[in-house]
Amino acid sequence: MTEIWKPVAEVPRYEVSNLGRVRIGKTTLKPWAKGRNLRVNLRLEVGRDARSVNRYVRGLVAAAFLPPRPSPLHAVQLKDNNASNLAASNLYWGLTKRASRLVAAPHHVPPRAPAAVTPLTKAQDWNSLAKRFAANQRKTG
Repeated sequence: MTEIWKPVAEVPRYEVSNLGRVRIGKTTLKPWAKGRNLRVNLRLEVGRDARSVNRYVRGLVAAAFLPPRPSPLHAVQLKDNNASNLAASNLYWGLTKRASRLVAAPHHVPPRAPAAVTPLTKAQDWNSLAKRFAANQRKTG
């Protein structure tokens, strides 16, 4: 398989390949692991006040070589569950765990936040209590 390089959309001077490698110029970046996922550090600007961002390699490969993300519920998944195999042929858009639970149980409605309760003044509180219990009180006299 021949290696095809495409520019990274966020920082065009970086390139990502269909085999899951990232480079700047002729230098290939070495990804580092965070948990199971491989990341690279991309410098957004050049110079003294340069900022850098960390990006998942599989996200960069997917953005360059896969079709657009179908929905916000989809994330980049690995076909063979091998986190070091980041070739474009091994990636696909799949539902996240949370999204798959929502799709599997569409009748489930997450609980709503409780309604905001406004504090009552003492006069309002006493008046409402008096009205509520007026019917239940026996008149004496």
